[in-house]
Amino acid sequence: MFMVRADATQVHTARKMAEAIVRENAERQGFLLKLNDVLHPLGDPLAIQAAAMRVVGEHLQVARVFYSEVIADGEEVIVTDNYVRPGVAKITGRLPVRDYSKLVAKLRPGQTLVVTDARTSLALAEPAQAAYKALGIVANITVPLIKDGRWVANLGVHQQTARQWSPEEIALVVETAERTWAAVARARAEEQVRTAYTHLTNVFARITDCFFALYNHFRVPDVIPQAEAYFCFSKAAMI
Repeated sequence: MFMVRADATQVHTARKMAEAIVRENAERQGFLLKLNDVLHPLGDPLAIQAAAMRVVGEHLQVARVFYSEVIADGEEVIVTDNYVRPGVAKITGRLPVRDYSKLVAKLRPGQTLVVTDARTSLALAEPAQAAYKALGIVANITVPLIKDGRWVANLGVHQQTARQWSPEEIALVVETAERTWAAVARARAEEQVRTAYTHLTNVFARITDCFFALYNHFRVPDVIPQAEAYFCFSKAAMI
């Protein structure tokens, strides 16, 4: 009888674990589908960043989400906007990271930073703890993005109370960071293509205008037949 009860308990526990895994996977896929649907139609890098911050911020119900780009050889970051809950101050601008040297040592090589309670965390040196307190940060996740061996950006979420982040929550922030970077890189590449196309179109337009001006001015008889054949226009059309 004892063995039967033990087996029944194990089966029940295994079923609950399986249901939890299925539920977590469904939630993760639902989140990623929503993130993709929100980011896909956007073409402006700042709009992409703002949308990604909002989606992950609402999903995790955190106080603040920020996306920062690393500049000055990793000595500063630029934050253009945040997602914040009502009553939470935004952190924006060009910010030095010198007070976070212990944290930067982990972020620079690509290690995700997870803090459950900044007030007791041994991962934070005194300057960082003071900065956290001033910004109202008690718990956070910061995901560094390393591209071609360089630390180029971060996605971070902030909580104003202690929080034991689950592996699934950490994984969602990591996935959001990567997808945000990819979407921003795509948007910037498309903008570069559009800019280059516009520039070349303007150049060719000026060349064409100059050619037609010279053609009509000089009317050199012996080059007209060759020019007509080469540029596929007729003399009558140009006069």
